[in-house]
Amino acid sequence: MSVRTRFAPSPTGELHLGGARTALFNWLFAKSQKGEFLLRIEDTDGKRSNDQTTKNIIRDLKWLKLNWDEDIVYQKENIDQHQEVINNLLRSGNAYHCYCTEEEINELKYASQANGLKALRSPWRNEDKPKTDSESSVIRFKTPENIILSFNDKVRGLLSWKSDEIEDFVIARTDGTPTYNLAVVTDDKNMKISHVIRGEDHITNTIKQTLIYRAMNWRLPIFAHIPLIQNQSGQKLSKRDGKNNLVDFKQEGILPIAMLNYLARLGWSYNNEEFFSEKQAISWFSIKGIGKSPSKYDEKKLLNICGKHLKTLNSKELFQKFLCYLNDYKTLNIDKKYIKKLKLLTFLLRDRCNTLGDMYESSKFLFSSPDYSIFEKYNEVLSNETIMIIKSFIDALNTEKMLWKSETIDKFIKDFCELNNLSFRQIGIPLRVLITGSTHSASITDILQIIGKEDTICRLKTMFEKQK
Repeated sequence: MSVRTRFAPSPTGELHLGGARTALFNWLFAKSQKGEFLLRIEDTDGKRSNDQTTKNIIRDLKWLKLNWDEDIVYQKENIDQHQEVINNLLRSGNAYHCYCTEEEINELKYASQANGLKALRSPWRNEDKPKTDSESSVIRFKTPENIILSFNDKVRGLLSWKSDEIEDFVIARTDGTPTYNLAVVTDDKNMKISHVIRGEDHITNTIKQTLIYRAMNWRLPIFAHIPLIQNQSGQKLSKRDGKNNLVDFKQEGILPIAMLNYLARLGWSYNNEEFFSEKQAISWFSIKGIGKSPSKYDEKKLLNICGKHLKTLNSKELFQKFLCYLNDYKTLNIDKKYIKKLKLLTFLLRDRCNTLGDMYESSKFLFSSPDYSIFEKYNEVLSNETIMIIKSFIDALNTEKMLWKSETIDKFIKDFCELNNLSFRQIGIPLRVLITGSTHSASITDILQIIGKEDTICRLKTMFEKQK
């Protein structure tokens, strides 16, 4: 059987971690089986769907490099096919018009619960009343009675329900538009989907969908329901937990390959491998490797994986990705005079940072000096006595003719310290704060080499002028 998987998001919100992982698992499985991965936009909900969200989802999938193998399918363009299936189910007696109002349905559900019944059965279930234009009705699927419904899930094994636990679910709204379950089954059939891989929150939908497949005499696809992603408290990951949408992580500077690596390990494993490439993920992936237990989102682990991938990039790749990040997410158009300095600084920061965002935070001093607040924030480091020492250091630097290299700068500082009975830290840390705005950075002598002697002196003098 030719493997064909699909990712079918609804464009009602940004692509979140759970959706991105579902897309990834479908893509990895298709590629591992030399099959095809398809994309379908489920945009039949006109009130909640919007074109910009669709574009954002497509953009985020491309960022992850999850490319699809055929043209995108837009569900709203398949309404005629959905209607054909609805009519077929009506003709075969597997569906019926229900004229109950919403209030009547609520009363029926309450009565069913009171009588110990588990699922709704409409009083119109066995009526044969033709619909008129003046009457409003939904169309419900007629769930078979007194049978066991089941399907084999590739992650969870055989799953079964009694049919009296499944309501006569709606397959068409009062305006004639299809509901989710009807549209999904029809589209999956027409797209020749062989494997449906999705979150376990869809299991109750799946049992209803199998009823439609069987009523239409269509072969069931293979189902695999993957565990949900939880927060550290064991609750389903949500917006309340902070970063959740893919765009948040892009803005933070997470590398696409790092996100792919991390998402793959959320619920899937191969020989306890934690760090791997896209090619390795494809060659190792199997549905058997997907666990049943929920996975917990761990930001520290994501950052650690991203840091490892960052360190595998050569200087050219790293600099190019960093420039793109600055342009796309920090709206920085780098002046040509900074390009060479930034390139040197980028390579210097690689081993100290986990994300492109970290690199930006550690390099933004290159474009603008720290503000006056550092004198308050680091008042112990920048005491009046220390400031006098640094001013003396500037005077000595002004008169010294030297090759401006990290090694010679280091020697100059050590000689100055020895002459003035100071430790290297008494000069190094204040210099670091005045130049970078932080007590943590790459080697201060390497940084001074990159920005140049003239700029170093100018920056230090400017900082003291701000103090006044």
